[in-house]
Amino acid sequence: MLRIADLLGHSALGLQAVGDTGGLNRAIRWVHVTELPDPGPYIGEDELVLTNGLWLAQQDPAVYVRGLIASRAAGLVYGLRTSTPVVPAELVSACCEARMPLLQLPVEVPFTAVTQVVSFADVSAHRLLLALLDRETRRGFAESVLGPVEEYDRSHRSELMRSLEVFLRSGMRWTETAGALHIHVNTLRNRLAKVRPLTGRDLSCTEDMVDVFLALQTYSEEE
Repeated sequence: MLRIADLLGHSALGLQAVGDTGGLNRAIRWVHVTELPDPGPYIGEDELVLTNGLWLAQQDPAVYVRGLIASRAAGLVYGLRTSTPVVPAELVSACCEARMPLLQLPVEVPFTAVTQVVSFADVSAHRLLLALLDRETRRGFAESVLGPVEEYDRSHRSELMRSLEVFLRSGMRWTETAGALHIHVNTLRNRLAKVRPLTGRDLSCTEDMVDVFLALQTYSEEE
């Protein structure tokens, strides 16, 4: 499982640890983007919280951090903005006191970049597990996930499977995928909107996205 220290090692993210909080070896199960003044009730254990601090006018940083501690969050990433080019001192102090890992994200790097790194680390772990299964079991898994998509393409002479593959391999970047497929972004969105009713998988959900990615990987290995 990805750890906070591993995330810091991705130089493209430009993440930096702030303050002497410790805890950089904590595991990250998933990420949670929120601007709620009290996100504690909605944070799962080992989730990394991403925020721009829009809640600071409504909530005491110490109270905010205590809520994260109670939820057993993995840590906190503060996304810098042009209007807040440094992490507020009160938040740094609260995290240091509570031993809550605190990272700062550069202004130019979006939260989606962090989400993608965590997502594909999860994919890599599941890929190793899938490789331990025999060929017939892997094929059965792939067909259970993407069989309806494959059938849809055959009956409608569409390219939903191809669009799905390019989309996931691009890191789920809409504009990049549309360009690679030589179609409009809206056309791509309309295509991929069919994935959920066909497969029962929601690409915005990490577990579902991993299933689809691994199923595609299995299909590609047999081509």
